[in-house]
Amino acid sequence: MARRGGGEAGKVLLAVGGVILLAWLVGGRGKDNSPLLPAAIEDPMDRVLAALNNMFGHEWVDRGLNYLQTQLELAMPGAAAFVKAAYWAEQNYRGQAGAVKKQAALRALRA
Repeated sequence: MARRGGGEAGKVLLAVGGVILLAWLVGGRGKDNSPLLPAAIEDPMDRVLAALNNMFGHEWVDRGLNYLQTQLELAMPGAAAFVKAAYWAEQNYRGQAGAVKKQAALRALRA
């Protein structure tokens, strides 16, 4: 018999999916891959984006993705700040050690 209520695993899975989607929206929507996501996750997302662009046009898909990104940022402000700080550190500290990027991201979060 199915359990009623109390299913925290679904909420966690939804939150993780939201963070992955937000990381892709922030850094991987363009021609370059996101530095925050592995290619195995990003490539299928890029194929879906290409199919949507073919069906609806780039402008409409871009507007929809902008709206989705805004809604995710409003729903998960802490996760959005974390993703943006990590992306900023990755872009501004290319070629540096991971610890340097981590410290830069932490400084950006505290600011």
